[in-house]
Amino acid sequence: MRRPPGLRFDLGGSAKGHAADTGARLLSDHATFAVDVGGDIAFGGTSGLPRIVVVEHPFDHRRDLRLPLVSGAVATSGLGTRIWRTNQGFAHHLIDPGTGTPAWTGVVQATAMAPDAVAAEALAKAALFAGPEAGLLLLAAHGGALVLDDGRVSLAGVRTAVARGAA
Repeated sequence: MRRPPGLRFDLGGSAKGHAADTGARLLSDHATFAVDVGGDIAFGGTSGLPRIVVVEHPFDHRRDLRLPLVSGAVATSGLGTRIWRTNQGFAHHLIDPGTGTPAWTGVVQATAMAPDAVAAEALAKAALFAGPEAGLLLLAAHGGALVLDDGRVSLAGVRTAVARGAA
């Protein structure tokens, strides 16, 4: 792998997913567990207890998006907490590698479910970068949700989710 001088890697998301997965492996023989590492959450246990993951809407902080999960993981990636004003408008921390500028795709938040937290984190980021249509396709296999820049919520592969204002 080669990188230009001065380029830095931020392993925050993948490192959180890895830590949650490590905790899940250590707790796998317990009846139930949830390991939350900065919002990347691994669930499981021998009891098969179903969980409801509640996701906060980034615009008005409603907590009415509920995703069902028995085991596996969930991760959310979004612009909500790391966005700032510049002389050219707004910027955020998710950079389009093709342009070197913040990625504006029409998606402001993506929540992904997956068998493990590393995969959930990767899917959430990929869905946010992919945009509304392709993002839903990426999330379809395991389930998830996108919040679009107009505030609408689009569900993917989730049969029993509840979301007010879902598209």
